[in-house]
Amino acid sequence: MTRIIVASKEGLDVLQNGQLNKVVLNQPAIIQIGVSQKDIASMEKQGGSLIIHLKNGETLVLENFFNEATNTTEHSLVFPTEQGKFVEAQFDAQGKVIDYRGLDHVTDLAYTSTSQPASTMAVDDSPNFSMGNVLKAGLAVLAAEGLYLWAFDKDDKDDSSSAPDLIAPNQPTATLADDTVTVSGKAEANAKIYIQDAKGQVLASGTVDSNGNFTIKLDKPLVNGEKVAVIAQDAAGNNSKATVVTGTKDTIAPDAPQAQLNEDGSILEGKTEANATVNVYDASGKLLGTVKANSDGIFSLKLTPPLTSEAGGKVIAQDAAGNKSEATLIFAGKDTIPPETPLVEVNKEGTVVEGKAEANAKVQIKDADGKVIGTGTANAQGEFQITLSSALKESQKATIIVEDAAGNKSKPLEVTPGYDTIAPDKPTAQVNAEGTSVTGTAEANAKIEIKNSADKVIGTGTADANGKFTITISPALTDSLKGSVIATDSAGNKSVALEFVGSDKDTIPPAKPVLKSLDDDVGALKGAITAGSETDDAKPKFTVQVESNATLTIYDNGVAISIIKIGDLGTSKTWSFTLDKDLALGKHTITLIQTDAAGLTSEVSSPFTFYVVAPKVAASEVMSSDTHEVVPSVADSVGLSTLKFAQNATSETNHQQQKSVSLDDLLKSSSTDTSDSIAKLLSSTESKPVVHEQSDGSNTISDVTTNLDQLLPNTATSILPNLLDQTYPVV
Repeated sequence: MTRIIVASKEGLDVLQNGQLNKVVLNQPAIIQIGVSQKDIASMEKQGGSLIIHLKNGETLVLENFFNEATNTTEHSLVFPTEQGKFVEAQFDAQGKVIDYRGLDHVTDLAYTSTSQPASTMAVDDSPNFSMGNVLKAGLAVLAAEGLYLWAFDKDDKDDSSSAPDLIAPNQPTATLADDTVTVSGKAEANAKIYIQDAKGQVLASGTVDSNGNFTIKLDKPLVNGEKVAVIAQDAAGNNSKATVVTGTKDTIAPDAPQAQLNEDGSILEGKTEANATVNVYDASGKLLGTVKANSDGIFSLKLTPPLTSEAGGKVIAQDAAGNKSEATLIFAGKDTIPPETPLVEVNKEGTVVEGKAEANAKVQIKDADGKVIGTGTANAQGEFQITLSSALKESQKATIIVEDAAGNKSKPLEVTPGYDTIAPDKPTAQVNAEGTSVTGTAEANAKIEIKNSADKVIGTGTADANGKFTITISPALTDSLKGSVIATDSAGNKSVALEFVGSDKDTIPPAKPVLKSLDDDVGALKGAITAGSETDDAKPKFTVQVESNATLTIYDNGVAISIIKIGDLGTSKTWSFTLDKDLALGKHTITLIQTDAAGLTSEVSSPFTFYVVAPKVAASEVMSSDTHEVVPSVADSVGLSTLKFAQNATSETNHQQQKSVSLDDLLKSSSTDTSDSIAKLLSSTESKPVVHEQSDGSNTISDVTTNLDQLLPNTATSILPNLLDQTYPVV
């Protein structure tokens, strides 16, 4: 008998180890057979068992290897190689071996790993290695059983052959000829070619020639989108990856079109296969017209002359591949369009059928033997409910046919207990004030899916037996954003989506305010104040873009100087205001921040810089410091018309900060340019030579200083002393 070692995938415990011909499996396991891959004659599935036939005539049975319900296995079957490695058999859905996968370590197949993986134990390198020690080594068996089993196999059969080929052939190329039955291509020289259907059944096979070419004939055409897999298998039994070949030729004719003539036979309308060509004939077969259906299969055609013959006509649809439908008869003014297949729901007990069909149509239900077990009529809304005279048993089929008033019948619909094609009604839904949960109603036990406006799922749940649900959603649906709810019944039918508006809770900070304009409406400079410009208006008008009912904070040079409450803007997006206090002379950089009604604060606006300057005064006017009269200024006569005199440097009514200097200081600091009037005044007080004419006609020159008093009127009423005593603002 052949040695077999069975280890659990969970924990790698050795479950069985000995000379066996039958193993009963009761947990996911790694089964190691003490023969090489080339010693196997065949393997086959029998029920849940795997039967292994060896070339030496021995048969091994692995019971419970397959799950009969799913035709799958959770066990791993491996064979050792001479190098102490392994190959694992790969099975298809029918339990056939389709490939062998190379493994370095059996322990790679385990569900869990130990603290020291058995695959890393160097027992095969140990000088004390022996078969007896291996059997006592517990998990070490899993590291060395490859060498052991190979050695055991060699001792039994004195096999000195080389190591098996574990390299799979390259994936073959394959094409289908126009005849739809010839498959040709290239693969590894002398390999076997297998062509399998979607179920893994071999449809045809052949052999690659020495040049790597193959041609194989199928028994029946490969058409209508059907697919096959082409696999190359080398002499060692290694299978290549599959190449899929699709039968693209269309041989399926369109269904008979739906077609109907109007009352006078002049207009034909109907529906057929998408993009099909529709031909209309009279009763004798004469072609009356042709039209192409659109991408939805809808068509219409005006007939000239109208088709009014009592013999009527016929309509045939032809697809792009040239396949023609059966003919649909048409008659002027007669309904020839059959009803649509009804939407139906059968209860699990198989006693009641309800559904939706063409309004006022008759509904007939027959059992598998053709016996009528229920009839009814749809109402004006197309709804019907029929109680069956004999209940359908589980998996027992019934057929439903709908017939309209003109006698047209729908296609038969097969149903069984629990059959359901009726979508649930549109659910109801309401979001809470925080936008964190949705409460509503839907079909009982339906699955509920909630999405946001970006079509992202933000919550799921299930309606209870009464159809009620409350589902937490994340992220929250706030700021009046839209969401949708869809109910899906147990049969997978989806309701129409219900759109709803989320909570009106405001979680979005307002946009940063925008200073739209700043306007000057006083003094000589009027109009819009542009960035970087000057204004003589200390209280200019601000116009800003903000939210309704927001609170606006105004910053000047980084310091908050005012807070404005914004009213309801209505359809407008701007708000205008002036400050309570004048702005001082000089540079001003204005920034704005708004806080909305929910207390959320915006970012800081872009800065806006401008300059406030003193208003200009006419050069011919000077205010008397005592009387506040406007009097002619002596300064005008000496070129001081550009000076602006302050009425009272300490007056509290003057909102501008000014620096005062005396006229004497002002004169001393003036330019010495002789073109300047003040310079002329100063130069007149300098020492100059005075020429005196003598009686004898000669001149005498003396150095005499000309006093300012000598140049100006020497009267008590002169304003010069006042000018000298006063101080003047310097801007």
